[in-house]
Amino acid sequence: MNDCSTVSPSHTLRIDRCVCVQVTFAQMRVFADTHGAADVAQLRNAFGCAERCGLCEPYIQQMLGSRTVVFTSPLPPCSPQHGL
Repeated sequence: MNDCSTVSPSHTLRIDRCVCVQVTFAQMRVFADTHGAADVAQLRNAFGCAERCGLCEPYIQQMLGSRTVVFTSPLPPCSPQHGL
């Protein structure tokens, strides 16, 4: 049985984008800096991220606060998954 909650020690977890729309957190940060976007809603309107599955939302929130664009550990979801 495959346990999705663990990562093999030989692999480094790299979370750097909204997988639904393939926009990186680095691209979002540049947009946020350039256009003064300060919340997830503004980035959602610009890119369509955090609309489908919603798994990127906590990373976007963290990116806006810390400016981190690559995450190596999972963050808990912000809200119930969008119909998943």
